[in-house]
Amino acid sequence: MIATGAAPGMLLVQMQPPPAMEDEFNAWYDAEHVPEREAVPGFESAARFVCTDGWPRYMACYDLTSLAVLAEPAYRSIGGDNLSIWSKRVIGRAVGYERLELGLVDGPATTPPQGGKAMVRLASASTEHAVAAAKALARTAPAASVRVFANALPHGQATIVLDAPALALIPNWTPTELAAALGDLTTTLLGVWRYTRYTRWS
Repeated sequence: MIATGAAPGMLLVQMQPPPAMEDEFNAWYDAEHVPEREAVPGFESAARFVCTDGWPRYMACYDLTSLAVLAEPAYRSIGGDNLSIWSKRVIGRAVGYERLELGLVDGPATTPPQGGKAMVRLASASTEHAVAAAKALARTAPAASVRVFANALPHGQATIVLDAPALALIPNWTPTELAAALGDLTTTLLGVWRYTRYTRWS
């Protein structure tokens, strides 16, 4: 179980707009949604990514001083029922929406300065297995920063995050290679996503 007020955390959100709405989706994220969250105390960083292997297409992640930030008035004033009209319009039309509140259980507190250009995310059905898997994966991706998060909901699941300056620095493991690296731990893997950093619209 996550100690909500203690450990650093991450808010991770993924979704995909309908094709006709993609320009508006990116304008909304860049001009309103991310700046709103960057202004909230306790939001340490904000980054957007495009999925190169998996679905949905877009993902945003925010490093938090702790998950308790999400219960504070500053965040509640712009989230949930208090989302802007534009946010409700865009999110209401997106597909593949998933929002994860993640508490750090292993690894550095935030994305390292040299990282942030690329990310690989793995979902696991077991936090305990995720920590062991992360250590095995780190040996095959020495240029990456590896962190393990426990999902606040659903309990028991976990997210492994590998950050690197370039996607090529994180192996594109085949199922056979993953099995060789993780052994029986592959039985708890739920999915693998590869991302490159989103370039702001102009």
